[in-house]
Amino acid sequence: MALLLGGALGTWLESRELRVTLSWFHGDTLGWAVPTLSLRGLDFLFVIAFVVGLYAMHRLLAVQEEGEVEEGVFLEQFRVELRKAVRNVANVAGLRDLFYFPFARLRESDASSAAEDGGLAAEARKKQAAIQRKKAEIEPQAK
Repeated sequence: MALLLGGALGTWLESRELRVTLSWFHGDTLGWAVPTLSLRGLDFLFVIAFVVGLYAMHRLLAVQEEGEVEEGVFLEQFRVELRKAVRNVANVAGLRDLFYFPFARLRESDASSAAEDGGLAAEARKKQAAIQRKKAEIEPQAK
């Protein structure tokens, strides 16, 4: 239905035009004129669609979903989905490992705390060892 209405409205608006011009007059003579807006034909439909989209987004802001989750839970789920996508796209083990590094640990660590720094360093060493093992597994397969 919307396609038919849009087509009919587009056909009707094809011969219409809206112009807005900024003009400067010296007495009765025109000093200069700048066309600031010119809409014709399907331009009207695009403007209407933009305005309706803005209104729809405004109304969606008021919607409260049941069972909303905290931001941390959402971000963790987003990261899991991102890992799945990268696993399917990237065949380079190093690129995939980039997304498995515990970046949250970097945010949590306090530079003044030696205990935290030691734990982070140990975790980084484990990660590096895992990367080396994966590289060793891949190299024989490539030959």
